[in-house]
Amino acid sequence: MSGPDGDMWSGLRVSYEGIADLADAAFSTTIEEPIIPQFLPQRKWLWRQWRGTIIRRVLPREVLLNAIVACAVSAFFTLEGPGYAWRHELLKVTATVSSVWVLASGLVTFTLSFFLSQSFDLWRRVYSVTRRVQGRLNDLGLLTATSAERDENGDYTDDAEEMLATVARYVRLFNVLLYASVTTRFAPLKTPSGLQRLVKSGHLTADEREALLQSSLVRERVDARTREGLHARLAGA
Repeated sequence: MSGPDGDMWSGLRVSYEGIADLADAAFSTTIEEPIIPQFLPQRKWLWRQWRGTIIRRVLPREVLLNAIVACAVSAFFTLEGPGYAWRHELLKVTATVSSVWVLASGLVTFTLSFFLSQSFDLWRRVYSVTRRVQGRLNDLGLLTATSAERDENGDYTDDAEEMLATVARYVRLFNVLLYASVTTRFAPLKTPSGLQRLVKSGHLTADEREALLQSSLVRERVDARTREGLHARLAGA
């Protein structure tokens, strides 16, 4: 089994302890920070932000480097001393650089605007897909919870409890394998070592692991296998 884009070696680049940490993080019911940072389209709020901004990316290295280069170039052309006349004449020659800069700045602006719009479009599509997946899984949970067999007291029967527990496990497993197929961080969970860790932690049975490995499922086929098991479980309940 492979990671994203057919990366079959993703599991070998992570130690077993690293895979264990990934499994714990994937199935954790708590988070240290929001998965999607909150955003407020307000100017005052934006100017107070630091993490994730371009200012944090360029400070201090890029800003300091550009400042040093600018000061050095300015001193070279303006400070009096040996060769001042030659340097002053050279400044007139380099005036053509200004025209080139004006042309290049338009291209840079277009490139940045294009990729920024493409990044935003990708974010919107990923957000839409994840919300739809979340909504359908919620629908499935509500459907099974309301349709499960109950006794005369209104409590779930033992078979219903077992079925609901299995459905809940399959839903969590579907989520983890889905994101393991499209992300680099959780890709090792789809490798044999990653599946073995899921078996050890009780999120996957040994038979299910062998079925996944034997059928050589990747990406959507892994998720389809999980859905088939879920449907079969619901049909037999």
